[in-house]
Amino acid sequence: IHFAATQADELLPTNPELPADLFTSCLTTPIKAALRFWVIRNPRTSKVTLDMCEKLPGSVQERRTPFGELNWIFTAITDTIAWNTLSREQFYTLFRLDVTVASLFRNFMLADRIMRFYGVHPQSRPSLPPTHKHPLWDSLDLEIDMCLQQLPRLLAEEERRKQREEKARRSEHERIARINARRGNAQQRQSKQQMELQGISPIDFEGPPRINLEIAGSFKRPSRRGRGARAGLGGIESDDDESSNDSDDAGVGISAMTTETNEMGYISSTYFSNQLYAFEVWLQHAATVVSQFVSDHGPDEIPRSLSTEPPPDLEAPNELPAVLQVLLSQQYRLRALILLYRFMNLGPWAVNLALGVGIFPYVSKLLASTTAEIREILILVWARLIAVDLSLRNELLKNNGMAYFVAYLANNIQMQHEPVSEKVRLCDTVSAASAFTLALLCTDAPAVQQACFNERVLDYFLVYLQRPDNGTDERGYLRTWILMCLAELWRGFPNAKWMAMTYRLCVIASNKQQQQQQQGEGIHEEGEQASAPSFEELLASSADDANVDARDAQDLLIQMAFHRVPS
Repeated sequence: IHFAATQADELLPTNPELPADLFTSCLTTPIKAALRFWVIRNPRTSKVTLDMCEKLPGSVQERRTPFGELNWIFTAITDTIAWNTLSREQFYTLFRLDVTVASLFRNFMLADRIMRFYGVHPQSRPSLPPTHKHPLWDSLDLEIDMCLQQLPRLLAEEERRKQREEKARRSEHERIARINARRGNAQQRQSKQQMELQGISPIDFEGPPRINLEIAGSFKRPSRRGRGARAGLGGIESDDDESSNDSDDAGVGISAMTTETNEMGYISSTYFSNQLYAFEVWLQHAATVVSQFVSDHGPDEIPRSLSTEPPPDLEAPNELPAVLQVLLSQQYRLRALILLYRFMNLGPWAVNLALGVGIFPYVSKLLASTTAEIREILILVWARLIAVDLSLRNELLKNNGMAYFVAYLANNIQMQHEPVSEKVRLCDTVSAASAFTLALLCTDAPAVQQACFNERVLDYFLVYLQRPDNGTDERGYLRTWILMCLAELWRGFPNAKWMAMTYRLCVIASNKQQQQQQQGEGIHEEGEQASAPSFEELLASSADDANVDARDAQDLLIQMAFHRVPS
């Protein structure tokens, strides 16, 4: 990878308002370079100076601050420009494989835009197509304009906050100094009384000793509780109440004051909210186009057409990279996942687009989230991804992603007892997606089969199968994928197959015992005749999967509270 500031016959711009090395400034501090470029181009429409741009509050790591939010928007806009300009392979190589490389190429795109304004043409290897005239740069200018309109007020608030902190700090030092002075006077009076009792002439002190405020600031006094309420700014106490003052409590007061004044009053941008709304509008249009395409073609032509590319009358959404950036924000995360799920429901081509734009690292990190509100939709998204690209299985297993789906199945068993409702339908749908994902993970993967066996997946599935059928399609899909997952779980895995057959024998013996109790026949003799065969006989009889009758699927498994292995 190589970046050059100019072509062979060009020189760097020498504008005194620009940094001495404009190209390096764009590559290392893109937000400051973009702010400076906007102010230079708009000298009469803004009250912001170049020096004020250097004082924009916040940092890159804090997305709720002005600086962090601008950097977040800059990332989304440059990714969108690259997504719409580069080929899918080049975009994935330059903007998704390595974080540092992606950041450098984003900053290079900004440098290309700024330096072309001054007649200079930066170069890169691999080369990028021209992006300096893309209309989305106007969106970045708009966001910078809206941010800088607040900058004078934010800087004034910041200055007032610093003054309040300094005033509070000085008041605290003075208060402690007065406490020390009063203590010194009390010690002098006590010493004078003692000397008078001993008949010694007391020394006439002219006054309390002078206190070094810096040293007094480190003085600590044992805290006293049960005193009166604080008063004044930031919990600073009255100077008259000596007994209720102590440095420990005063420190807490200053900290609370600082936390309160850290709120800058910054009005956040609506850029990402607008992007989500635009994406939702596109989804409504896309659903109409796909439905019309399906109705105009035969059933044999639809899978081939929609598996690799969208319908001819439908273009890829421009908002897709911005929607991925929204996943980083907890405020919009649930809405973004719902829209992405709706997008991937359009067909395998939509899933491939989502994978091409780089959705995998985002949703992979979300598996470690403990937020309950995104659990269902995240499982549905993962089911779509795994169904189209099975190669994601290895990456999912590296992060122990299997436990996420098992945990959902374990935590929602009680929902099988509930009457039919939208919540129960959703639970059955998500449980079916979890079983579907586990079935694909267990395919030709003995290590995953063993892990599912150890995580008691077999026990959870048998509980689901024994619950009454509520007559909904969602419950039918759930049972179907549970049986499919069981088939993959015990394929070539003797321990799971042995346990399943043991469950079946227990069910048969239990059913016979109930029948005999109803008929009043001898139970013990029949129970002895129903003794279980040896483990070798079980494996021999279950070697052929056709021996398991489909109508006995519900009787094949019963709930067991423990795992056993054959001796």
